[in-house]
Amino acid sequence: MSSTFYNSVYDFPNYMKIIDRLNANIPNDPIPTCPHDIYSEKCDHQSFCRNFVLAQRYLSDLIKKESTINVAHACKFLIYWIYKFVWNDDIYNKNISNFYEQIKKGHDNKDICKIYMEDIDEKTYGYIQKLIKLYSDLSNLPTLNNGKKCSTIKTCFDTYMDYKDTCKDDEYKNFCNELENFRIRYNVAIKSVNNCGEEQKYLPSFQDSPIVPVSVIPIIITSVISLILIISCKFTPLGKWICPRSKRAKNGTKKINHEMNKSQHTPGYQDMSYLVSYQSPNPS
Repeated sequence: MSSTFYNSVYDFPNYMKIIDRLNANIPNDPIPTCPHDIYSEKCDHQSFCRNFVLAQRYLSDLIKKESTINVAHACKFLIYWIYKFVWNDDIYNKNISNFYEQIKKGHDNKDICKIYMEDIDEKTYGYIQKLIKLYSDLSNLPTLNNGKKCSTIKTCFDTYMDYKDTCKDDEYKNFCNELENFRIRYNVAIKSVNNCGEEQKYLPSFQDSPIVPVSVIPIIITSVISLILIISCKFTPLGKWICPRSKRAKNGTKKINHEMNKSQHTPGYQDMSYLVSYQSPNPS
């Protein structure tokens, strides 16, 4: 499952509205388009045939609106919808990619969802459902009266807090990353809600603070000690006890260097250097 699948879930309620609109315009006995050569037994089920037609119409709608929608989110919703509403019975083989290949026929090879097609498992589907419930409640918040708003806020808060232990496990990292996105949207939304008292609480983050690598710790310690010594020398009474020796050593080094430089520029020093290196071949 792609790590980016969860971050499209907040948009799913909007695409579900498209499905509902299209479904309302499909007659009870739609023109059969279900490919019997591919889904021989499945096409005998009226619900499967209807969903096949509905999926075709949804895909056609996406193609028409391609320039005005988030195609990635719309296609990922289609994956979720196929899993939930088409492969909702064990008699069907939950091969989403194969189903997509069938519904896209007749669209002049306009294959806008192919790069997003992937199969999802039961666990992923379950966590998508949890996120959809949270986002659906949040999206409905502006339309509710004050009493209903307060109860919805409390439900969102309690549901979110139920996942605190879940997010301690790296296995659910992608789900918890999207849960963090929900937290941010929720905290912004409730700012405009008044008179809910204790029920109106901001959601805390479950994200861990960054961990400092072990290799960096000695560098940090050294830097802190150096900073403390500098401050102690300059700004505290302890400075005269901590720093005199280092100052004397530093001054002594400067004095030696000065004397060496001075002696190098005297004639005696230069001649001595020459005499040391020269020996006469005829000693007396």
